[in-house]
Amino acid sequence: MPWALILALAAALPSGSATPVAPAKSPAAAVVRPAPDTTAPSASDADAERELLLLANDARARVGVPPLQVDAGLAEAAREHVAILVHKQQLSHQFDGEPPLLQRVSKSTLHLDKAGENVAYDIGVEQAHEGLMHSPPHRANLLNASYNVAGFAVVHTGRRLYVVQDFGHSVPAYPVEKAESIAIGAIQRLRGQYRLPALKARRETVLQRAACSMAQQDRLETHSLASLHRPKYILSYAIMQPEMLTPSAGKAVSDGSVRSLSLGACYGRTATYPNGTYWVAMLFY
Repeated sequence: MPWALILALAAALPSGSATPVAPAKSPAAAVVRPAPDTTAPSASDADAERELLLLANDARARVGVPPLQVDAGLAEAAREHVAILVHKQQLSHQFDGEPPLLQRVSKSTLHLDKAGENVAYDIGVEQAHEGLMHSPPHRANLLNASYNVAGFAVVHTGRRLYVVQDFGHSVPAYPVEKAESIAIGAIQRLRGQYRLPALKARRETVLQRAACSMAQQDRLETHSLASLHRPKYILSYAIMQPEMLTPSAGKAVSDGSVRSLSLGACYGRTATYPNGTYWVAMLFY
């Protein structure tokens, strides 16, 4: 039975709050040290990586889950991590001085709101796959229907091979103007649920600049927005998907005395949101 570790970061990145919230931390992974192997490691085995992906997608097909698509950024992150596993001759999801998974997968140019990882070693590709599939948490990652992209890395060293499987959930990334329109649409739909008339809505450059300033500072703030036209409600939040709203929007949207809305958004990758998020500023009048 091969040693294997699991890290399942299934929590969505922050999707709207009064202040930026760091992604939830997973329990610290144990470190497994296999027996020393003094054989020089090989380069990444592209054929083995493809075979491992085929095995994963075959398993997903058997349970009716869509296949994983290869992402070059996730593959690069997996290969960098597997090189450390081989060098250390240990299994771990994060070594001292190494960025956590959510930062490593930011190498992807995709808009990812979830990530997960399997690491293992075994004597062959099929054996590694079977070992992972017989481990409930690893199997859960491999068959997770919300993961739609992945990058696998395989390196041989002597009679052993090391495996890293990085998974992600890619969501659409929109131009800022489109994201703003989507957010306005979400506000109007919520307004309709309260049986209230639609708001007169407009996008404002000054609010776009305010949202970009928040992204640059990597923090939310409302103080500078309070002086803009004396709004009745001020909302600022960071969210991965613009069709979703911060829970605090309910009070402003459900207020029957509110008649109009101004909005600005900015997309940015920051230390708090390494995979990118939309920063949104809203004023209700």
